[in-house]
Amino acid sequence: MLSFHVVEVVMELFPDPSGLAAQFTGDVFEILSKYFPVYFTHGVGNGLDTTQEDLSIALMHVFCSTQFFEPFVIPLLLDKLSSSLPLAKFDSLKYLDKCIRFYGADRMVRHASTVWYKLKEVIFNLSLDQLLISEALNCLKTAIMYTDSSDKDLFINLILLDEDIVNKIHSVSSVEKTILSSLEDLSQLHALGSVISILAESSTYFCTRVLQEHFAHLVDIVGTKADYESWQLNNCNGSSSAPVNYGALYLSVQLLSSCREVALVSYEDFSSVKLAKGSWWLILQKKLEQLIHLFRSIFTIASQSMQPNFRQEYVSCASKLTSYGPDWCLKGLLTLATFPEQYINQVLAYAQQSRERANKEQASLVERMHEYKRQIDRETRSSINGLNDSYNGDGIQTIGRSSHKQIEAVMQSTSKGKVQTIRQGYLSKRSSNLRADWKRRFFVLDSRGMLYYYRKQITRPPVGLCCNIRC
Repeated sequence: MLSFHVVEVVMELFPDPSGLAAQFTGDVFEILSKYFPVYFTHGVGNGLDTTQEDLSIALMHVFCSTQFFEPFVIPLLLDKLSSSLPLAKFDSLKYLDKCIRFYGADRMVRHASTVWYKLKEVIFNLSLDQLLISEALNCLKTAIMYTDSSDKDLFINLILLDEDIVNKIHSVSSVEKTILSSLEDLSQLHALGSVISILAESSTYFCTRVLQEHFAHLVDIVGTKADYESWQLNNCNGSSSAPVNYGALYLSVQLLSSCREVALVSYEDFSSVKLAKGSWWLILQKKLEQLIHLFRSIFTIASQSMQPNFRQEYVSCASKLTSYGPDWCLKGLLTLATFPEQYINQVLAYAQQSRERANKEQASLVERMHEYKRQIDRETRSSINGLNDSYNGDGIQTIGRSSHKQIEAVMQSTSKGKVQTIRQGYLSKRSSNLRADWKRRFFVLDSRGMLYYYRKQITRPPVGLCCNIRC
């Protein structure tokens, strides 16, 4: 402990780049590096109260005593991040956070790329303890804030253009998922959302860049006006599933929260933010009405139709995420409600417009659904009435349900090889895909007990088997 303090004081007393301290920095650090990470602690009963934590903090202060140590400290800490020992990883992250703040942008900019890649390995390593991942995220936030340079796009391009990040966002936005099927999916999504949020919250410029790259596309992936109506129709027909991309929903809410944090910092400068060309606020404004409508629709439909067993199974898998489905939508609405006053007036105006439009669309949708049901009823009755004792264009006799003698005659003719149509008309059939929505199909039941269906009404003998009915 005393040795660490001596080195710290000497380095602080002789900051001259041409002095002896600077000349022997490499030799001094070679000795200091042997103690990192600190495992040693004094034994019990020797009268000393120094702990391993005390020694570790003292060594950290030595590393940050002079900027001459930077060429040696940063590579050592980044190398130890690849250690299999949790203590080495944890101490490396703590030291790195402290050293980034001390060494400053001019010295840290040369390490920016390596710092990001090493932190990324920790953040997306699902086998690590959550405490380590949280420490890595804190270190990333520090690196973004303190690693500034004449090229302000340096760090944001490292992240936004990183191949792994691009692939992860593409995976989320290109695949429609009604659920995220595994804990690995959820953890990776949480890590991705954390990285994007930290980046967007760092400054007004970074927030604008992130929203320009991803926000509009993510919101559109979650759903559009046509999707809302489809979800409502499926819900009315008894289908509880909706093609909601929960990954895109989660990232959209995370970016919305980042916008709120930036707004809290820049609330006094609202006029310049509002007038700035292509600012994050203008990007958010363009999607605000759609976003509010989206939250309301998913929250309403999910609360009405979500199956308890399904939700219980999913939530047990999603324990690492703070929200899911309607909860994310509720978080999004609460985030919008907590924007600064200058922003909230704009949000309330969009919310009012969204509510009025939603009421009109809901009334129109209800009327369309009722008309759809009435049309089905009319066509079904017409089909049944038109089938009694009639012949179709191919000369196949159709038998009415009221004539038992005719049915017996048909069954006897079937035994002799002659196939006749018993019943035909339109029915609703539930599809076998993930959406499980209802499709209108033309069904034909023949005298062999075979049931067929087609997309449209046919005038030829059936050839496609649907199922075998035994009466």
